[in-house]
Amino acid sequence: MTLARRLKALRKSKRLTQQQLADQLQLNRATYAKYETGSHQPDYEILLRLADFFQVSVDYLLGRTDDPRAPRNTFGTSLRRQAEFPRRLREAREKKGLGIEDLAAAVGLSPVDIANLEQSPSNLPGIGMLNRLANCLGVTVAYLVADVDDPRNPGPPEAWYQPKELLRILEDSEITFDGVPLTEADKQRIKDILTGLFWETKQISRRRGNRCLFHPHPPENEM
Repeated sequence: MTLARRLKALRKSKRLTQQQLADQLQLNRATYAKYETGSHQPDYEILLRLADFFQVSVDYLLGRTDDPRAPRNTFGTSLRRQAEFPRRLREAREKKGLGIEDLAAAVGLSPVDIANLEQSPSNLPGIGMLNRLANCLGVTVAYLVADVDDPRNPGPPEAWYQPKELLRILEDSEITFDGVPLTEADKQRIKDILTGLFWETKQISRRRGNRCLFHPHPPENEM
């Protein structure tokens, strides 16, 4: 996990404990600790705060570049995101023929929440909610957050919003199948299959016109 390794190394380079860094960023220590173990991914706004604090690029944190000074706007600046996300969300909803109340009901938010997101949100939604919105609207998260201009383009594979939770177990070096340890080639093949199934399922959902195939109630901290 590139992000986890780099966060830990950067924190140690400043001789800070997890608690001290969490206090500086106004985060819960337990939440930050999960970023360093790779069990939880920060949302884009937290990534920006981390990058600003360590004076590195978001691309560096995510492993897209080994140059910490590289510009972090390879796929769109934070200002572009702030301007584009509300517009793209609204336009995608209207193109789908959904009212604010329809979209709110489909993703488990209130109409007021959707209206706020379509105006000028101070923060992007969490990754889970971004995926629900994108799935219901027939676009990709990469498009909503202005990383790409093609609504069908899933964006860079290492982006912060890409599906990773299901694959994380494969990073465990002790994983076995029927008592036999998996080789790195085995793990990569399983990752490829899972990623393919994920995107195939989303495409099927869009073709069927299903407004929201994945619609569990969102955790309270996703907004």
